[in-house]
Amino acid sequence: MFDIHISCVVFGVNPSLNKRCILSTKAEDIDLPNFKLSVDQASNINQAIIDFLRQYVFVNELELLPQMININSPTLKTEDHILQTVYGFIIDYKSSIDSSKAQWIDFDPLQEHRLSPIIFETMQKLS
Repeated sequence: MFDIHISCVVFGVNPSLNKRCILSTKAEDIDLPNFKLSVDQASNINQAIIDFLRQYVFVNELELLPQMININSPTLKTEDHILQTVYGFIIDYKSSIDSSKAQWIDFDPLQEHRLSPIIFETMQKLS
């Protein structure tokens, strides 16, 4: 078994510029729980993480926009068998999402936006 810890970062606006965007409903949600992955599953790490995230946001009544997931190749540390993956995604309350129109959101700190307090709080937590 591998231990996988998922870490999130809040920045970035546009996948074509290799930037990531994570909007969390609460700063406390930034660190998702660890989960176990078998050696067989490790060959398809990206799908395992996507499946885990879908279950996580379903249980917490959030909506994950799967097409927005941007997962880096995992790093395998053979000495302690840990896969650590950093990725980007957008989550929000289910009622406010039309996933067919999902897009990356430009965050301009000079413009007022309903998610500004969340973004500032999360960035402060991570800095």
